[in-house]
Amino acid sequence: MIRLWNRLKGRFDPEWRLAIVLGLASIPFTVAFYWQSSPDFTHHFAPVFFAGVIGGTLAYSTGLKAGRVGARIGLVGSLVELWPFVDLLVFISGLNQPLGFSGLQGVMLVCFTLLVIGLSALAGKIGAILGHWTLERTDTYRSRLGAH
Repeated sequence: MIRLWNRLKGRFDPEWRLAIVLGLASIPFTVAFYWQSSPDFTHHFAPVFFAGVIGGTLAYSTGLKAGRVGARIGLVGSLVELWPFVDLLVFISGLNQPLGFSGLQGVMLVCFTLLVIGLSALAGKIGAILGHWTLERTDTYRSRLGAH
């Protein structure tokens, strides 16, 4: 993990570095939830949300914008969505049906995948804003206690 952080240090801005590390860290948990939901294969946004909460708290302590960090965490964490996308494309191409139906199903699959990626970015952003807000409130409360 430290080597990945050092490699990313000179190539990306701090918001992307944090998002790449936390987004990639959320992927194994998303895959585990995906496997556990078999045969339904539902997509869980909880790992991305909690990675966003961690990202929001780290963004507060480093002075980064929590919303941008969280949305980027969601985008990186949604890379796992390529697995069912490719799986469903292979399934659609194997069906014995007219080409127009396959094309329509492919377009609908792309739209649905983009929707899931957008929802993942939203879940990460909400988590980051919540983590930032929680740490901000806690810090304000501590400063009030120390002032008296």
